[in-house]
Amino acid sequence: MSFFKIKFFLLLAALAGTASACGPFFPSTIIDQPDALLAAPFARFADSLAKIPLPAAEFRAVNANGNKSNSEQTLAAEMADLSAAGVPAGLIERHRIRRATLAALKALPAGQPLPAELTQTDGLPPEFAEYHSATCAYLSGDTATAIRLWQHLLARPPAERKYKSAWAAYMLGRTAGQEEDARAYYQKTRQLARDGCADTLGLAAASLGWEAKTWLDAGNFPRAADLYLAQFSAGDPTAAISLRTLATRVLACNDAPLLRTFAGDARLREIITALFLSQREEALYLPDMEVSPADRTGATARWLTVLEQAGVIDSQGAPRLALAAYRAGEFTLTARWLKLAPPDDALVLWLQAKLALRAGDLDGAANKLSLLVHRAIPPADSLAGLWVFEMDEQETPSAESHLLAELGALKLARRDYTEALELLLRAGYWEDSAYIAEQVLTVDELKIFVDSRVGPAAPTTPSTAENFSLAHPDIRHLLARRLVRHDRLGEARAYFPERLIPAFDRFVVLLHAGQDTAQPAAVRAAALMDAARLMRAEGMALRGTELGPDCAIWEGSFSGGLNLVSRARLPDLLRPSADEFARSSLPEIDAGHRFHYRYTAANLAWTAITLMPDDSEVTARALTEAGGWLKARDPRTANRFYQALVRRCRHTPQGEEAARKHWFPYEKL
Repeated sequence: MSFFKIKFFLLLAALAGTASACGPFFPSTIIDQPDALLAAPFARFADSLAKIPLPAAEFRAVNANGNKSNSEQTLAAEMADLSAAGVPAGLIERHRIRRATLAALKALPAGQPLPAELTQTDGLPPEFAEYHSATCAYLSGDTATAIRLWQHLLARPPAERKYKSAWAAYMLGRTAGQEEDARAYYQKTRQLARDGCADTLGLAAASLGWEAKTWLDAGNFPRAADLYLAQFSAGDPTAAISLRTLATRVLACNDAPLLRTFAGDARLREIITALFLSQREEALYLPDMEVSPADRTGATARWLTVLEQAGVIDSQGAPRLALAAYRAGEFTLTARWLKLAPPDDALVLWLQAKLALRAGDLDGAANKLSLLVHRAIPPADSLAGLWVFEMDEQETPSAESHLLAELGALKLARRDYTEALELLLRAGYWEDSAYIAEQVLTVDELKIFVDSRVGPAAPTTPSTAENFSLAHPDIRHLLARRLVRHDRLGEARAYFPERLIPAFDRFVVLLHAGQDTAQPAAVRAAALMDAARLMRAEGMALRGTELGPDCAIWEGSFSGGLNLVSRARLPDLLRPSADEFARSSLPEIDAGHRFHYRYTAANLAWTAITLMPDDSEVTARALTEAGGWLKARDPRTANRFYQALVRRCRHTPQGEEAARKHWFPYEKL
């Protein structure tokens, strides 16, 4: 049985606590991570166990549904059994209240009896009544009486104990003083279930884990492993935790005959290999386990040596063993096991690419990854279930996605920018893609890429490596904003998302009206001021940079992110080329101006204000408003609006207040 989830029917109270942390989710990047291309994928331990061929489960585990606690689950099972036994609904409800009250009680002082109303069994079928009496005795600390009652229940004729036999046998196992007795009762629990006794709570499956624990504590690891695997096959996810502990203890023993026993059994050796694939070498052992420093290092190499000595040379399993060696930093062993593996296996090609990169062979690494990427994705079952980052699964790119990103990073290092962009988009690495699209490709190169490879339609849901379409909505919007920054408004409209077309069209109309010299100055000024306000309000969406300085990728809430400086810290093999340096060193905007569109809005407002009369409240309000867009972040630049306010509009309420305060009015007058 798992050490963390106890299937124990008389749990007095379920203490459920949740800890949640709120904060930003920053997507994974690869082109600025020095070790990302060398990192080894891993397999979650339970996923590896699921690949072990196991017999069909004889029993099925009953797991809590949603937020239902173990005590609630137990109560529901007992009520279901009472209903199946034909007990009237009113009696079932009275017993439900009684049992729920028992479950909610705090621990009683030793010897203190339970309240009489909770021990009543009026109207219950005899086996339910006797089991309830045993439960009450146990809760009162009278274990001897509880055991006697459970044993008496099991002595009843089979027809009189259909619903509570498995429960009684299970509890006798849980309270047995000797391991031999406990095992006998756990085995009896399962036999009773086979014989047709009710097992609504899944105690037969739970007994597998508890019996396994007795063998684990006794040092009989193979027997414990068999039982834990049966529990896992029964659908109890906590069995994986127990099997991880077992594998850890097997390694800690450093017992050659024991390791050979596990190596010689196809199922047992997969448990050990699964541990190496799921944990780092330095974290293989439990914190409280006494293992010498010598035994904590080289564990993977020792295990692979045992397999070789046992003659376990399975070509189909060799890729996973090569991965285990790579994760342990045993690169010579990695190469040796790769030679035993099928040469066209996806995992083999991936590991060969990583070894080539470690040897400084960028072209060789790219060629190996290209063989993978240019065939169907996912390329082979050997990559299924592999992951790269140990994060929540919903936020973690799969191994298939990551290898696309790796090839994209290598293409970028080789100055193949459009291929790099396509691969990173397919992989779902948007921040990396945005860097190339915004800071490496010229705006014309990006437009050609979007027109030729993306097309006009954008999906309504994000793309993944599995359902990928190059019609990526973000890349089109990024291009639209770049075109606006280059004052190519006529071309930009076609690339904006539909929801932004009205704001963009209004901005263009206002801008053209403000630039029409045939119009009166007041009309032009009003149009330009409205255009400025629109740019201030919608500028992030209309012309903001996806990465720095505006960081539309995070809706402007955070700064920083991927840039040439972070790329320049990479090892020589992957550092930006001179060409990339030259391209990224020619920014479209002043990189020091965060929220640069506010400056664009302020400049539009300034142009509008030049068309407005002095000592006009309209002018004063415009100067106060536009200066307010910058005064907190950049008071030096905002100062020109303040100076104009006190110089041109000194006789307005705003101008007088500004002169008195030596800065903008605290609020509009």
